[in-house]
Amino acid sequence: GSSKVAEPHLPESRRAEAQVVRPGAAFWRWLFWLCVAAGFVLALWPAPEHKQLWFPQADKLQHAASFAALVALGWLGRFRSGWRLAFGLLALGATIEVLQSFTVTRTAEWADLLADVVGIAACLGIVDFLERCSGRLPEEDRR
Repeated sequence: GSSKVAEPHLPESRRAEAQVVRPGAAFWRWLFWLCVAAGFVLALWPAPEHKQLWFPQADKLQHAASFAALVALGWLGRFRSGWRLAFGLLALGATIEVLQSFTVTRTAEWADLLADVVGIAACLGIVDFLERCSGRLPEEDRR
């Protein structure tokens, strides 16, 4: 489940007292699938009639942020392949857009799918950067 990490800046005698409990990969995987299910349901839920946007095309930012968050949860959940995660999320986004075309209050938009791709790619880039900075390449820890 979870892992404990001692704070390195504390003296050895105090580290055991100040251990931080961090959720393990299973927790993040569970949260990932919960968010996938919730996002899928909400994407097909009837849209409000007078939806107020923060600014024009704000929904594209919501798409990108949502899919970036899913990538982050997948990374924390230690999914083995970033590429499989990316293609799976792309398939999810495409499926949602197709299904939205059959609803009365939602519409399918290529721009929404593009925003999903931007969020996925941006977060994968950040994850790759963080792993390289930590000295651990994705292939070493995810086999």
